Amino acid sequence: VTVTSLAPVDFATFANLQASSFTQDNQKFTVTERANAAYTLQPAGYVALAGDATLANGRIAQLQIKGRAPIENFASITEAFSRDIPLSLSTDLTENDLTVPIGANLIGINDPAILLSLATKNIFNLAGKAKIYGITFDLTGTTGPDTFGTAAISSAGDCSGTYIRFCKFKGQGKRPYVSFSPSAVFNNITITDNEFVGPYAANEIKTEFLGGGVRILAGSLGNTNITIERNEFSRIAANSVQMRYTGGDVYTHGCFINLSLSFNKCFEPGYSSVSGHTWFETISVDNYTCQGNNLFGGGRGLSCGSVRTGSFVGNVLTGLYGFGVEQGLSYGITYTGNTLRNCNNFISDNGNTGNTQSSDITIVGNTIVGGN
Repeated sequence: VTVTSLAPVDFATFANLQASSFTQDNQKFTVTERANAAYTLQPAGYVALAGDATLANGRIAQLQIKGRAPIENFASITEAFSRDIPLSLSTDLTENDLTVPIGANLIGINDPAILLSLATKNIFNLAGKAKIYGITFDLTGTTGPDTFGTAAISSAGDCSGTYIRFCKFKGQGKRPYVSFSPSAVFNNITITDNEFVGPYAANEIKTEFLGGGVRILAGSLGNTNITIERNEFSRIAANSVQMRYTGGDVYTHGCFINLSLSFNKCFEPGYSSVSGHTWFETISVDNYTCQGNNLFGGGRGLSCGSVRTGSFVGNVLTGLYGFGVEQGLSYGITYTGNTLRNCNNFISDNGNTGNTQSSDITIVGNTIVGGN
């Protein structure tokens, strides 16, 4: 029998809905504790999905989803991710070790950004093609044993299509905030309009752990179309944005292709060691666009190794150790309209034994004030 005109039955808790017994198809339900989630009783034989309710008599009440589903409609964020649908989060949430499936799509819909506290291991494993928008990741409550090896967001395998925007990462001083495994593939990565803030308790920042900070990309050959723009970094120890090449000949092979590192703001470094801190470190890049970044204090501002075709335009660096290509076999690079104030070096082409030094370098219209 199909009944379509029955008024919804309200339940205070999901457990109460599960304890009930209804037999009329299309009976409607709501559950208050799950943000007034709506359910509809399905015909016999329907197979339950994550978030659905199995009643005491075995019938299934299907969670009704229209567009982006609130995580609050599910028992946990893990259950919500298993449904493989676009999700929203509007209330603060504490989780431990999360594995995010391929194509996960999560938006925080409150202003300021919703708070997702990663309390134990600080791992938010992206499996690729994930879209994360408007979430604050709070890492200050770490209690787990993975003190230096984990990250707020970490990835392995194919990380292509990952999109992280309008998020905030705070309280992290010893480990990477965003870390993609060295063996991963990074095609079409976008990390824009985010804020990365280290801890303000001085004893939480450990200068000896140079792998910390924000290690965004570390990969093998041929990763294409990477955009890191309009992010803010402060109180970060060691290398803030580290894009490293992990195998083969760093001088001749392109690890990152079509890389845009632009309009980022870096200030108040985690410590002031001349050589220990690098705001941006990139290794082995083909077609590099670096423009409009504003970097203040610390060690090296933009440390670039083995760049083949690139432009550095309109960057402003104040009180840093150096800027520019620092390893050999780079070519086709233009420096235009950059401003350096009280910096030790502008461009340092060190070369390496057995490698030809850089060539075809154009330096035009830059302003250098003070420094050594």
